[in-house]
Amino acid sequence: MNRREDGTMDEFRKKIIKSWMERAEDRYRSPSPGFDIGFLFAENLIFCCIAYEAYAFGKFQKAQMSENRRELSQKFHSSFEQFVQNRPPKDFKGALNNLKMEIDKELLDDMTPSSTRPSLDLPDKADLDRILEIIYRVRSNLLHGGKEVDQNMQRNMTLIKSSFILLYHIMNLIMKQEGLK
Repeated sequence: MNRREDGTMDEFRKKIIKSWMERAEDRYRSPSPGFDIGFLFAENLIFCCIAYEAYAFGKFQKAQMSENRRELSQKFHSSFEQFVQNRPPKDFKGALNNLKMEIDKELLDDMTPSSTRPSLDLPDKADLDRILEIIYRVRSNLLHGGKEVDQNMQRNMTLIKSSFILLYHIMNLIMKQEGLK
């Protein structure tokens, strides 16, 4: 069982969340010399997504990740709005602006084979649910849809890097509030 009857997560799941976030932090703050920066951000996005999924499923235990995302968004909506409005870290602010700019230029399609999901926009930079949906779409496109990690593909690199930085800070906000950090 991932969650106790009182609604709290077990220690094993908490360790998974902390471990993957520590990996992302170590590599983000001190990248190895000569490491391809595109792959660094792609891998760090995956690391943060693993921590995010472990938290969301462990906390809310819905069958669909979209249901867990909505629950998480509702729970942290006001905290996220305050975070966005109260001088967020420079890298977060830049990533949010870059993501919005890219999505405004061209909506984010679902590149997974046979998908019928609509393209995504980002009308409100404080909409945590939509931001998490976009991040998850970028992750899915990266893993399942053939989104390339190529320094010459500026849009892909902007989406991947921005998604990582945003999820990294969102997960740190969640971890602090949940006593995991």
